Amino acid sequence: MKNELKNELITEGSANELIAQFMGGKIYKQEYGGSGVMNRTWELQTLVGLQVLWGYEMKYDTSWDWLMPAVKKWNDLVIEKRKQKHGWMKWQYMTVMLSTDIKKLHTDLVEAIKWYNSLRDGGN
Repeated sequence: MKNELKNELITEGSANELIAQFMGGKIYKQEYGGSGVMNRTWELQTLVGLQVLWGYEMKYDTSWDWLMPAVKKWNDLVIEKRKQKHGWMKWQYMTVMLSTDIKKLHTDLVEAIKWYNSLRDGGN
């Protein structure tokens, strides 16, 4: 049994799940092996194509190939928001700065997405 959870922002779970949702991944609740236990799985476009993954299988925190498309999407979003007149100031310093430390860049992106989600939840 697989049920898509539409329009549900992730408020708990891993940082990689937060990034997956930002990247357009679809989250599902799926029964695990007929046990009645429901777990979350993700349908996500990756470099190798459309995949269904458990949260722990995502590699945003360990692979540049996973992380950099998310950073690019974030920075493109910031550029677009800056072009809009309303609320541009709060986006002024939200560009995720590139770093050679993947853990730092991952953490910075997760914090930026959390900030963005808080705006979507009613903070303009």
